[in-house]
Amino acid sequence: MTDSEPTNSNIDNNIINVDMGECIILDGESQAYLETDGLGPCVGVAIVVKTIDGKVHRLLGHIVMEEEEAYSFEELKACSKKIKDNTKNKVKDIAISFTTSQSYRNFSNLTEDEVKLFRIIRREFNYNIRNIKFYYQQQVQISPDGSISNNFEKNENKQRSMR
Repeated sequence: MTDSEPTNSNIDNNIINVDMGECIILDGESQAYLETDGLGPCVGVAIVVKTIDGKVHRLLGHIVMEEEEAYSFEELKACSKKIKDNTKNKVKDIAISFTTSQSYRNFSNLTEDEVKLFRIIRREFNYNIRNIKFYYQQQVQISPDGSISNNFEKNENKQRSMR
């Protein structure tokens, strides 16, 4: 799903869950948190763009790192383009992080999908991949103010979206 307004099935207690293969963008004034979990070989891509007018634009993607699941790379490209278009000529700061518990362990021998993910970020944001922060966790959350966290308390009673 490429959308700046997630479906109601993703929202619970002001927390928007990003499911496998999804990318969700929140622009501007939204007070919801974005989060995803279950990151093993999958990678949580968190992008926060702060603009000169004080707005915070957030993108969170749950990227599936398996060849047959290439649709999540297309979702990330579409979301990246949308957030880039929405913040054109107003960017003050960009923060990008990758969260995974299994991928990106050997930088001298990257897999094809790991390289592909780097290329998308570099191409869409003209971002130096050396500045990407890596977190080796199974979950990631972006707060309304744009803070990226991997150490948050997960509400296990939360109803998961049914897809």
